[in-house]
Amino acid sequence: MKQLSLHASQPRTLNLIVLGAPEIGSTKTVAISVSTDGKTFRKVGKHLFPLGKAERASVSFPDTEAKFIRLTYLDHHAQLAGGFPNTFGFTTEVEAYRVR
Repeated sequence: MKQLSLHASQPRTLNLIVLGAPEIGSTKTVAISVSTDGKTFRKVGKHLFPLGKAERASVSFPDTEAKFIRLTYLDHHAQLAGGFPNTFGFTTEVEAYRVR
């Protein structure tokens, strides 16, 4: 299981994470977790990406304070896409918002 962690300069109220995966790679299920201290994370959602198709996903959740965002690549497609090993996790973008 691989992880990518991002952090902001200060905590913010969030309720939407947008993430993307490219048509290459075998990225499949990505879990999104948030934290205020970088130690204790709370899962706020997950998304299942299709194989071989670029896609943006929006994961919404109730308002929560967060300074840290963690993406956890839970699994991968068995097939290869783009000639990369299926254990590589590909992410094209991560955006964090508070939508009112």
